[in-house]
Amino acid sequence: MAIKVIQWATGAIGKTCLRQIIDHPDLELAGLFVYSEHKVGKDAGEIARRGETGIIATNSVDEIVATDADVVLHLPLNPSESYDEHDEIIKRLLRSGKSVISTIAHTYPLAEGDAYAQGFDLIDAGAAEYGWDIDRGALGRIWRGGCIIRAAFLNRITEAYSHGEPPVSLLLAPYFTDAVSEAQESWRRVVGGAVTAGIPTPGFASALAYYDGLRAERLPAALIQGQRDFFGAHTYRRVDREGSFHTVWSGDRSEVPAD
Repeated sequence: MAIKVIQWATGAIGKTCLRQIIDHPDLELAGLFVYSEHKVGKDAGEIARRGETGIIATNSVDEIVATDADVVLHLPLNPSESYDEHDEIIKRLLRSGKSVISTIAHTYPLAEGDAYAQGFDLIDAGAAEYGWDIDRGALGRIWRGGCIIRAAFLNRITEAYSHGEPPVSLLLAPYFTDAVSEAQESWRRVVGGAVTAGIPTPGFASALAYYDGLRAERLPAALIQGQRDFFGAHTYRRVDREGSFHTVWSGDRSEVPAD
């Protein structure tokens, strides 16, 4: 039995998914939600550049909620101010008995902000090394003028560096601190679930590792220091006493002062 799918939105990604639903032998298109008025009333096949499907595009949430389907492929635009509205729609879809696969970025702003924080830290390091005078707030405004990075999210970066003393890290700016608090649990579940399923998520995973590196009082670099002593007698320091030490790894493995 084919899985009945409702496609929500027909932007670049949504339209690609719509074609895949129409073409896949195990999927049946059950409904189509569109935002654009000029698409309302059109057959889904016309929008997807496929043959006629008999499924007519609608911009009525009520119609979609009432449609019999197994799953909704929910791919709307993701401006940060629209999360609450999307949440309510997703809840309605779930209450109607449908599963929902959504690209709504409950964890994305945090991971994205973390990625930008890494980039700004690199810029700061370069500025300190080479004497650059960098206006980090202006960078956010400049990047918004490009053809790729036009996210409204960049306004938050500009705000973070435009009022008073700039934060030591972008993640310490109020907006991003709140985002960490609200999304951290979901962020960890996404990364953990992906790891368990064997699905690579390099952006989310590396951003989480970077965040944990910032917040941790002690890091695994201590292990590296011990390994360097094992392989090359480079010595190490301890947190509970002064001085440098070396372990006699090839002998009785006793620890001796190295000063």
